[in-house]
Amino acid sequence: MYKIVNHSQNERLFAAKVVAQQRIKTLLVDQEEAEKLLEYRTNFIRQNDEKKKQELKRMRETEIIEEMRSQALKEHKKYLSSLEAVKALGEVEENTVISNDSLADDVTLTEGHLEIRKRRRSRSLTRKVVGTIKKTIRRSVSLFNNHRDHHQNPTPKI
Repeated sequence: MYKIVNHSQNERLFAAKVVAQQRIKTLLVDQEEAEKLLEYRTNFIRQNDEKKKQELKRMRETEIIEEMRSQALKEHKKYLSSLEAVKALGEVEENTVISNDSLADDVTLTEGHLEIRKRRRSRSLTRKVVGTIKKTIRRSVSLFNNHRDHHQNPTPKI
C-alpha cells in the first residue's frame, strides 16, 4: 500500500555524484594547465638549445675567420720581408761584406785592416734568399687563387 522511499540514501548518492563531477572538472582543468606548462617548458628548452647552437656556430665562424686572417697576415709579412730582402740585395754594392762575424771584431780592427777584411759577397747566400723569395711568392699566389676560387660568386648560367 504505501511505498517506502529512502530519502537519505538518494541524497547521499546524489551528493556523491555531484562531488565526483566537480572533482572530474578540477582534474581536467589541472590537466590542461599541466599540458600548457609542459609545452611552454619544452619550447623554452628548445629555444635555449637553438641559441646555444647559434652561439657556438658564430664562435666557430669567428675563430676560423681570425685564424685565416692571422695566416694571411703571416704570409703577407713573409712576402714583404722577402721583398725587402730582394730590394736590399739589389742595392748592395759588389765589394760590400756580407758576414756573420760579430761587430766586436770590427771595432778592434784598425782602419788599415778594414780594407783587408772586405771580400765579395757569397753567391750561395744570394741564391738562398732568391729561392726563399720565389717559394714565398708561389705560396702567396696559390693561397690567393685558392681563396678566390672558393669565395668567388658563381657566374649565372644562361
